Amino acid sequence: MTHNDLEFKPTEWGGWRAYVEFDNGYALSIVHGDGSWCDDETVEVCVLYNDEIDYDGFGDPAGYQTAEDVDKLLEEYKNKKPKNQEE
Repeated sequence: MTHNDLEFKPTEWGGWRAYVEFDNGYALSIVHGDGSWCDDETVEVCVLYNDEIDYDGFGDPAGYQTAEDVDKLLEEYKNKKPKNQEE
């Protein structure tokens, strides 16, 4: 999966959001628009684990993420071990 595969849907606050859940319990919320840390070429990304913000990752949402950054995060969190299986 890459950023090209994301399906962005309109939000109630006038932005756009894509949400990707992985089988390992992780998810990425990727947003763009007013109120987000982004510009015309970037997005804001939040990492979640079991529907809660994963503060063990990068904590607060990461702003100004490029398409390349998003691709790396999609790959990383798709392949990450669930927290109960981490060493």
